[in-house]
Amino acid sequence: MSSETRRFELTSVDARLQATDDGPLVLAIVNRGDETLTDATVSLASRSSALLVGDGLNDTRFVGRWPPGESRVVEYRVRAGNGTGDQTYAFETTVAFEDEEGQQRRSDGLAFGATPLAEQTFAARTVESTLRVGEEGRVRVALTNTGPTAVSDVGVTLVTEAPTVAPVETEAAVGALAPAETVEFALPIEITEDAAPGTRQLSYRVAYTDDDGDRRRTEPLTTDVDIAPERDTFVVDDLDATVAAGDSDVVELTLTNNRGVTVTDVQAKAFADDPLSVADDQVFVSSLAPGESVTVQFTVSAAGSAAEKLYRLSVDFLYTTPDGDTELTDPVNVGVNVVQPAPRQLPDWLVPLLVGFVILLVAALLLRRRFGGGTSTTPDREAPVTARGDPTGSGDPGPGVAAEDGGIDEGEDDHGGIGGHDGEPRTGGSVAAEVDAPTEPDWFVDEADGSDEVAAPKEPDWFVGGDGDASAGDAE
Repeated sequence: MSSETRRFELTSVDARLQATDDGPLVLAIVNRGDETLTDATVSLASRSSALLVGDGLNDTRFVGRWPPGESRVVEYRVRAGNGTGDQTYAFETTVAFEDEEGQQRRSDGLAFGATPLAEQTFAARTVESTLRVGEEGRVRVALTNTGPTAVSDVGVTLVTEAPTVAPVETEAAVGALAPAETVEFALPIEITEDAAPGTRQLSYRVAYTDDDGDRRRTEPLTTDVDIAPERDTFVVDDLDATVAAGDSDVVELTLTNNRGVTVTDVQAKAFADDPLSVADDQVFVSSLAPGESVTVQFTVSAAGSAAEKLYRLSVDFLYTTPDGDTELTDPVNVGVNVVQPAPRQLPDWLVPLLVGFVILLVAALLLRRRFGGGTSTTPDREAPVTARGDPTGSGDPGPGVAAEDGGIDEGEDDHGGIGGHDGEPRTGGSVAAEVDAPTEPDWFVDEADGSDEVAAPKEPDWFVGGDGDASAGDAE
């Protein structure tokens, strides 16, 4: 086989190579000779082991009959290794053929260089994290195309083997990314209750389609993410939690959703130990959005023997998560203040009535004193009036009979006696009772004779007989 020079010309080299990737290398060669070649082949050899042609350092393509002046285009797959980006590597191509005389010939090597692009890379960083121990949260990540070429159909897959990290979803579609372009994606992740709070690492693998239409995948990208400590699902604050010993009252509590998701079918149940008891112990709330609050009420009783101090009231909650799971919280404790009962007071409406009654009573007493002259309220009584001349009460009057109390002698008057003007007694008539002077009260003691005997009650000094006249009996 003889060597041929200047029979072939390498007119173009199109190398779309990228480090850590394989790409096409296309050659255009023109037959500059004056005869038609048959059974022609074109070989490509790499002068560096960092770039492989096919599965090795060289590869060959068959072009067959090749008339003078015509061009043949051949394509090879070349893989550039790690760290080969932005560096030029040497290649050489040769043509083997059979001339018109049937002689096997090979051209001299045609050398050229190819420069792979830098490796296609991506950068990921955590933008936001709501991950918390014992809860489901979301992590938001920014993905940037840091490679030299545009890519399409970008997808991200969360890669983790941590037992405390339970992804709800592991894949996110990103779309196309031009060089230096950034896009954000988010994935829901649950952190189990036995996880420890702090900074953790999450890994993502990026899959994409390069500009040759080939599907590629990167090595995992690692980002740091903060996991917050565990928190209570609900925050409970007491608005009014005071009960008097021996009494019942309504205890009001404020219930706040402390999680980052809406919870539904919330059932709150309260319970307490002696000396407290809860009669109306359950409350239902249909739903609570993140940070939303609602007031719940329970009827709490305190025994009469309860001391004046703070007692514990416990409340637990059964609720449904957005995933449809039913969860029960640990009891949340609030303090109920037991106080001594307040002294009983008169009703408000009774006080003005009592004041008015007292005023009326005082006014009545003042009026009585003013118009009654200050005399005793009990009238004095005197001995009954006896008709003159009938000391025995038999109806036979006798002249000169004195009154029993030693008062005025009723036997005589200014007109010559009780009878007519002639001194004779009247017959069939009656004599009006004479009114004595006021006598001492029946409890009066006569100091003159030293006697403490109480006199028999007498008729008042103003008393007159039942028909208005003192009966004197009939004159004999």
